Amino acid sequence: MRKFFVITLLMLMSLSVFAQDYEAGSPFMFLLNFTNFGVGTHLPLFEERPINNDDSYDNTSTERQLGFGAFEGNIELLKFGFEHRASNFGVELSPFKLFFWLPGADKLGEAGLSFVNVTLYWNLLGFLVGVPTNFYLAPTASLNYLFLGNEFQPEKYVLTFGLQSGIRMGGSNINYNVFSVETGYRRVEGRNKFFAGIKFDVIMHALRKNGLFI
Repeated sequence: MRKFFVITLLMLMSLSVFAQDYEAGSPFMFLLNFTNFGVGTHLPLFEERPINNDDSYDNTSTERQLGFGAFEGNIELLKFGFEHRASNFGVELSPFKLFFWLPGADKLGEAGLSFVNVTLYWNLLGFLVGVPTNFYLAPTASLNYLFLGNEFQPEKYVLTFGLQSGIRMGGSNINYNVFSVETGYRRVEGRNKFFAGIKFDVIMHALRKNGLFI
């Protein structure tokens, strides 16, 4: 755990230095969020689950229960990316994303940390307007992979296709997400779900408001 915090701190310092020195005239806009907090839900809320009693287990018997991930909480750490100014296509990466699902696959809460987190998007609103704007609307595709829970889970992944809209703030060359809404299809724990959620970064916004960053 100590190594994790050391690596996180080193990456934070490196990205901070890079962001401050990033060239404003670049054809790419730099995106940076130290922490994105998110909450969401997976629909349908209820699903058929096997009945597991203390005395016997019959995997042919099911009952309607609260489905996997009826509530989701997540935290993205050190999310950064680039958006091409002319085409408004972009990519975002994060080395750490912590998920918490309630209920999990075994009806209890389930947590996992993914180390490969990639999002591809097209800022459709920016492309249509043709000038920089604080608002964005983008079709997105994202992959979360290499999960660590109670043990390493190389077979586990979360795949999402959807639409994201939100508010960005920043300067002419560096921007960060303040608040966003996301909805769409998600493949998670072998299930096909409809996902809806929100994300926000109060830390980055507070740093900028106090003149400590950007």
